[in-house]
Amino acid sequence: MNLRKEPFRYLFTEPHPCLLELTEFNGTPVSSKPAEAVLINLSKGGCKIVSGLNLHADTNQVVVKLHLPLTETPILCPATIQWQRAQDSTRFEYGLQLQLPPSEKERILVDLRTLAAERKIVVE
Repeated sequence: MNLRKEPFRYLFTEPHPCLLELTEFNGTPVSSKPAEAVLINLSKGGCKIVSGLNLHADTNQVVVKLHLPLTETPILCPATIQWQRAQDSTRFEYGLQLQLPPSEKERILVDLRTLAAERKIVVE
């Protein structure tokens, strides 16, 4: 069952590196170094990433900051992890709900249009 509310989700044609930073764990603020992740797909309200970090988001409330380098100026996106799945013992998929103001959501849409014109993404 698909619970997405956005009409479009864009799939990257090649792995798109990004950074993931843990900011809150079960309501407690934390400070962490950004870790490498790969952006799989993106919409203005959410995305799917893959990371080597096991954040145990299936049993904890996890808030992160996603560093999205879509164009020359990266977007810093606060996000909550909605789900976690293990790809294998060292790679984990995460579904993130982005917590962005309308102006930043619009910026993501503009950046997505640019990437679509460059054929770096396709509609999923």
